[in-house]
Amino acid sequence: MILTAGVFWVFGQTPSYDFLAYDDYVYIADNPHIQQGLTSEAIRWAFTSTYANFWHPATWLSYLLDVDVFGLEPFGFHFTNIILHYLNCLFLFTVLYYMTGALGPCLAVGLLFGIHPLHVESVAWVSERKDVLSSFFMILAMGAYAAYVKRPTWGRYAAVGLFFILGLMSKPMVVTLPFLFLLLDYWPLDRMNLMSRDSLGSPGFWRLVKEKMPFLGLALVFSVLAVVAQKKGGALASAGEIDFALRVKNALVSYVLYLKSTFFPLKLSIFYPYPEAISTGPAVGAAVFILIVCTVVLYFRRSCPWLVTGWFWYLGTLVPVIGLVQVGDFAMADRFTYIPLVGIFIMLAWTARKTLAGRPVLKKWSSVLFAIIVVALGAAAHRQTAYFKNSITLFEHAVAVNPDNWLALNNLGVTYNKLGKPEKAVESFQKALVKKPGFIESLNNLAGTLVKMGHIEEALGYYYKAIEVMPGFSGTYYNLAVALAASGRYREAEENYRKALEINPRDAESLNNLGVLQERLQRNGEGMKHIQKALEINPEYAEAHYNMGNLLFKQSMLERAAYHYGRAIRIRPDYAEAYNNLGVVLFNMNRQEEAVEHFKTALRIKPGYIDARNNLEKTLEAMEGRNQAIQ
Repeated sequence: MILTAGVFWVFGQTPSYDFLAYDDYVYIADNPHIQQGLTSEAIRWAFTSTYANFWHPATWLSYLLDVDVFGLEPFGFHFTNIILHYLNCLFLFTVLYYMTGALGPCLAVGLLFGIHPLHVESVAWVSERKDVLSSFFMILAMGAYAAYVKRPTWGRYAAVGLFFILGLMSKPMVVTLPFLFLLLDYWPLDRMNLMSRDSLGSPGFWRLVKEKMPFLGLALVFSVLAVVAQKKGGALASAGEIDFALRVKNALVSYVLYLKSTFFPLKLSIFYPYPEAISTGPAVGAAVFILIVCTVVLYFRRSCPWLVTGWFWYLGTLVPVIGLVQVGDFAMADRFTYIPLVGIFIMLAWTARKTLAGRPVLKKWSSVLFAIIVVALGAAAHRQTAYFKNSITLFEHAVAVNPDNWLALNNLGVTYNKLGKPEKAVESFQKALVKKPGFIESLNNLAGTLVKMGHIEEALGYYYKAIEVMPGFSGTYYNLAVALAASGRYREAEENYRKALEINPRDAESLNNLGVLQERLQRNGEGMKHIQKALEINPEYAEAHYNMGNLLFKQSMLERAAYHYGRAIRIRPDYAEAYNNLGVVLFNMNRQEEAVEHFKTALRIKPGYIDARNNLEKTLEAMEGRNQAIQ
């Protein structure tokens, strides 16, 4: 009851929240694959795609299931995140209690895990489904492992492997699980004792390591898959982008800052910009602090073995995301603490239990103090969760925490664009560029907004500046080509599409748009060739199917045109233009009844669609004339 009340007090508000203009639209709202729900095509995509720089099919499948059950509204996605987090709290408590039999400390760990403000990001942000889902399987794997240790069978060992694989298919951060198994072997499962026969160099220790080898092999395979996916999407920072010495300094400082936020969760933000420099002093201080804590926990390893498990749990599970291999522009992230903080909570809970043993008065007052701490943390988490209500509240809070937060300013601009406020979007993008003048995303976003406002010449200047900053980024050439085509400068647009394709030959969007442009230039053969290549690269590209249908219809290839319009509709069920054009094809194939249904569907999706209305009226008139002729 306590765990239930805590979790739903903090997070019960989120089902009414919106999607956020930070991955949610990329992952879900604007993702045509997710919009299909659990279809065979979508399932195949989930297992074969590295979309958004991740290979995590279990996470995609959970989103697809949400669509089938709840539809595309944010409610269902938020609700699932809450349920997964709640189950994680219950299972964490249950697994720890199964291994230790200590009710009080297990309840304390579960409660702190459930309501800590650092965990808000993982639950209230729909895109972080991978956190709560991977942790769900990770905790189940730990429970299965504890059961295997108590009664080893191949079936229980296989169950551990199954849950481990499902966790890896949700988020690659789970690769540290074999290391956690070794820590659990030390305490609380007591399978080795570093002070006796099972020392680090003993046969007993290596027997336990050998037992984990299949899991270590899985961790290696999934680590390679994760790196490949990140590299394919350009998410990994190269050595030239962020100096390795700076990464090491940031990693050391981040370990300490995460601890600071654990005890004093103040000024939390969705994004912490990477510092341009970190002086040696704080990095050395952080390293010394970490070494001191390591020394202390090892010194007390006999009397307080949970300190060893808890501290190295914290250090070890943060390794994949601590920034030595840098992904993105953030220095650290609250969501990375979701599993690592369990180690700190274990240290605190069992140390308190040992300290309070045999001291009933002190135990009574400590219970009161813990209740006050829980209420304070819950209130802070409740307040932090409220910032995730929508993109405006979230990013305005991020800017309030750090006025130099250029990504928050950029994302505010993206949000204002979605709300139809281009002037405010321009203002936000310009502020972001003041904070980070070479931020390629803000340069492109500002230029794109100016194009929509009709200020094309001004927009071109920002695109050219973006090319100066990062000449190897194909996206800028693509955006520049779109702007040039919008101003009727087709030859220059074609040149920039080709430049984008020189950098990224598998850029399906550039291939598709180049094909459309060539069709406008009366080079239909070349246009069809490029659109076909776009479809070979991405068979689920709805716009390319639509454009291929247009080209085929102009060549009176009606059956093939109908096929491609149909594919576009299956991929994007809200594609009004595809419904309309398919209706036109069906009309020309003397299938007027079907044409009428498609025109009506186009109008249901887009009530002000004049072409669809005119086509519907024309078809109905033709059908009436046909019926009169028959009579």
